[in-house]
Amino acid sequence: MAELERLWARAALDSVGALYSTSDSFRFYEEGRLRYSSSEGVREALAEIPAGIHLTTVYDDVQVLPLAAGRALANATFRTEARDPDGATVFSFEGAVTVLWVREADGWRIASGHSSTVRPESRSGDWEGRDP
Repeated sequence: MAELERLWARAALDSVGALYSTSDSFRFYEEGRLRYSSSEGVREALAEIPAGIHLTTVYDDVQVLPLAAGRALANATFRTEARDPDGATVFSFEGAVTVLWVREADGWRIASGHSSTVRPESRSGDWEGRDP
């Protein structure tokens, strides 16, 4: 996760894309839906980021759970920010991510994952005063 964060900070999008496994079983879900059924889809999405836009993602509260030899599950909260060439914020969002890392011949790769963003109605305490 630390390497992924460093690559985002350096705007090394090709290197970010290379961290996703090319296995046929690769899947990545966002907001409760399958977003990418292949790592190629992730790399295509990264390639669509307009020139001059700099994305950064910072991970907090990272927890890594070793599952077996060459397998680990990572959970974290994150904040992503996009800035234009002048440094102005274009957009930002935050949420949580769960990632299955697998050790492949060329290093650790993301084999599967899910991310979701914080929505205003999902904050704790929002149930008070609502009609059933």
